[in-house]
Parts: sequence; structure tokens; C-alpha cells
Amino acid sequence: MSHQRVPKLGRSGVVLIGCVLATVCVVGLLYGRGGRDTPSPQTAGVDGVPLAFEPNLGQTDSAAKYIARGHGYTLFLTSQGAVWSLATPTPRKAKSVAMQQPAVVRMELDGADQDVQFSASDRQTGVSNYFLGNDPKKWRTEVPHYGRVEYSHTYPGVDLAVRGEQQQLQFDFRVASAADPSQIAMHFSGTDQVNTDKNGNIWLTSPAGNVALSKPVAYQEIGGQRKPVAAGFSVKEGKVTFALGDYDKNHDLYLSPAFRMRAPDADMHELPAQAKSCDLRPFVLLFPAVGLAVFSLGIAHSQRRVVCLMLSILCFSGLVTLAACGGSGSSRGGGGGGGVPAAYL
Repeated sequence: MSHQRVPKLGRSGVVLIGCVLATVCVVGLLYGRGGRDTPSPQTAGVDGVPLAFEPNLGQTDSAAKYIARGHGYTLFLTSQGAVWSLATPTPRKAKSVAMQQPAVVRMELDGADQDVQFSASDRQTGVSNYFLGNDPKKWRTEVPHYGRVEYSHTYPGVDLAVRGEQQQLQFDFRVASAADPSQIAMHFSGTDQVNTDKNGNIWLTSPAGNVALSKPVAYQEIGGQRKPVAAGFSVKEGKVTFALGDYDKNHDLYLSPAFRMRAPDADMHELPAQAKSCDLRPFVLLFPAVGLAVFSLGIAHSQRRVVCLMLSILCFSGLVTLAACGGSGSSRGGGGGGGVPAAYL
């Protein structure tokens, strides 16, 4: 009798242990690949480093006044607006990364003053050093970092500040009292499509990724209090302007849209800050514990086959759920697209 029970218990135990080991492997892969790319208290820099703006001291084309590097892109601030150099995905057949040309998305402030004055503030602790070639005269060392760049008098009565905030690139327009906000117009080039989603955000698609322009936040400061103003975008003939509700023209108006980069295959229905997280790692951690508990129950209980089947279904459903949510991989790349043709600046 005992000789017949041992093989039966062994078969059930092997299946149960296999399920537990498979689950442990999944947990190990989850933690080995890192967390999901969900909103976190990081800034728009590389790997949690705050986004820093460098003055152009000769390290790139003179049309760029300031440079910043974020996740998968390099930003050039020019007197006409901004240029994003996006790192394009490297095809499997490519022999080297150098073969890939960066995709360029350009935002031009239509009708803006070409003689705009630049200034920088919020000095950061880091510096950059550029050793270009063998000629020390071309080297640039101790290039300072700043957290904010201001455009003075971009339009009559309108100033612009650019800064990084929580993985986004923030553009803050200040419209002086009695100035006309309708003169602010953003024209985009280098994109395949310009789409507007149900939340009022604008998506600019390119081969290297999607640039999301979030619905603007508008407000006025009156009597020491912040008064919100209804605001959205209007897209006409390739130009993006602001659509505003009623506001007090005797006080300054603040308009703050934000830019964020997404992967080429990213979902365009929601901005990352509004998307729901599918991070199931805490739930997956319960699988090995449940497996061991059920395995112990299976030894003591006579219905070992039923217990084995239940555990197998539990583990399988967990794996299917993880696959449906896309796992937990993170696409944390460094700054991309370091170079951009001068014609685009």
C-alpha cells in the first residue's frame, strides 16, 4: 500500500514544486528588469537627474542658445522656438548605432521676436566638459547647468520660461495685462501626424516617438489668490494656439503647457501622468507563499489532484495577467540624438 502512495505523492509534488519555481522565476525577472515607467517624483532628466540647461559656448551649432538632455532626446532652445533631436530605434540589421540619424521635431514660435533675449536661473551643481578633437582651443570645460531658461519679450507683452518638472518639459508663458495671448502660435514640423485626444492633449507622432503636448493650465494671481482660467488648444492650418475662457485683462495671465516624450508604440489615449499603473509586483510576491501553503495542504489532504489543479490555474492566470499588462520592463535610456543638422536649428 505504501509503495503505491509514494509515486502518487511524488507526481503531485513535482507538479506543485514546478508551479512554485515558475512563479519564483517570474518574480525574479520582474525585479531584475526594474519597475514600470509610471509617474514618480523624478524630473525630466536622465535616470532621475534633474533636467539641466547648458548655455551653448561653442559645443554645438550657434543657432542653439541652450541645450538640455532628457530620456531619449536632446533639446535645443533657439531664438525661434525649440528643436527635439529624438533617438531613433536601431534596426536589428543595422551594423552600428552611428548609422541611425536622429528624428527631428521642431516647434517654431510663429511671429515671435527674432531678437529675443535669453537668461538662465536656478544654477545646478553639475557642469559639462567637451573635449572636441585634438585642438584644446575647441575644448569647452566647466559649462554650467541651470534649471530654468527665460525668453524675454517673445511676443509684445509675453515672456516665456522653460523648465523641467516631473518627467515633463514645462513651457510657462506669462502674458502681461492688456497683452494679447492670441498672438502666441506654435508651429510644428518633422511630425507625421498631429492628433488631439478626448482630454484636450495634442499628440505629435514621429518615427522615433510621440511628443505629447498636455492641455494647458491657465490661471491668474489676483489679490494673493490663484484664479483658474478655462483653457485649451486650437489647431488650425498646422498652428497650435490657445483657446481661452473669460479672464481679467487687468492682471497677468499664465499659460503652462507641458511636453513629454513617448515611445513609438506608446498608447496615445492618455498622457503618462494620467495613465493607470498595471504594476502587479506586490501581488505576484504572494504566489510563492500561496504555492508553498497549498503544497503543504496537498500533502495532508487526500484530494491532492484537485489542489494541484487549483494551484496550476492560479499560477497560469497570474502569468496571463502579467502578460496582458505588458510586464514590468522599463525603457530607461539615456539622452539621445546628441547631434542635429544645422539646417534644423
